Amino acid sequence: MPEGVVSDGRTSLQTMSFSERVIDLTEEELDALTAAASWYASYTARDIAAESDDQSAYAVEARDSYLSLLRGLRKLGIMFAAPDALLEHNRRVA
Repeated sequence: MPEGVVSDGRTSLQTMSFSERVIDLTEEELDALTAAASWYASYTARDIAAESDDQSAYAVEARDSYLSLLRGLRKLGIMFAAPDALLEHNRRVA
């Protein structure tokens, strides 16, 4: 099975750079990935907001990853707002 294909619940990535992997995406593939990322951001927003005051390493990493997802979506033209609780938390710790 080629690398980068899901098999038995595991995924592996090809050994090429990210820019080399995405250059071949069609418009339809990019739209599908953007739609999936947007759905996930919306689906996860409530959980991220609920854990906005949790200082465990897991929660901090989850917030950082979520904010990275939102920044990536914005670069793709999707203006997705961060949950208010997360923004308030970031203001308090800044």
